[in-house]
Amino acid sequence: GWLLQLVASTWLPLGAATARASVARERTFTATLRGIETLFSTHHYRAWAFEQVQLRWQALSEPHRASLRPALEGAGILPSLLADGILHNALFDGFTPPFVVDGVADARIRHQKAKADRPG
Repeated sequence: GWLLQLVASTWLPLGAATARASVARERTFTATLRGIETLFSTHHYRAWAFEQVQLRWQALSEPHRASLRPALEGAGILPSLLADGILHNALFDGFTPPFVVDGVADARIRHQKAKADRPG
């Protein structure tokens, strides 16, 4: 109950606003969290993370969604999670989440390093 309501009143509106700002390539945006309008800077990784939650929800089988739907609707997470659709920002396409693999922080850094090491 209360934890999902906290998610619905804080993380959800911030995530959705971040996703909209990221796709629009806005540097800052305003979001209203728990009745307080605040200016935020746009962090594209947060928008990507929001999209991943949306995609994970869609990837669930219908029986799993049906079992979760009452709790998520009761807390106000659904239908708000998908209210704007899935806003895809292509900045992270082809890159993995930021895990350290072989001493490299993530695929984006590995890509930039390989690009810098190319001759010419």
